[in-house]
Amino acid sequence: MSPEEMAKRMPGMMTMPEMGPMPGMKPTHWLGVIVADTKTGQAVQGLSVTLTAKGKGVTTERKLIGMPGSYANNISLPARGAYKVLVKIAGPPLKEPLEVPFDFEYR
Repeated sequence: MSPEEMAKRMPGMMTMPEMGPMPGMKPTHWLGVIVADTKTGQAVQGLSVTLTAKGKGVTTERKLIGMPGSYANNISLPARGAYKVLVKIAGPPLKEPLEVPFDFEYR
């Protein structure tokens, strides 16, 4: 996504102070998702969003933090390689929780 598209979809994100690592954690990635209304394209806030990454012999799960127009968090992936990622989204206005799988390559 271009910086212009990010600014449009996530107003205020570009002006947030830089977030550092959490105590005791060695993050390797900042991963985030945008949850948008299919009719309006506007970001949906106030949801519970969890990201689980599974790779060779490792599973990492993080609750994503609500940001302006998105949900994101630091995540530690211990080794380079392919990961299966599952994003779980729940809470109003959703009638049922959603699960969105995708592949992620840590190079």
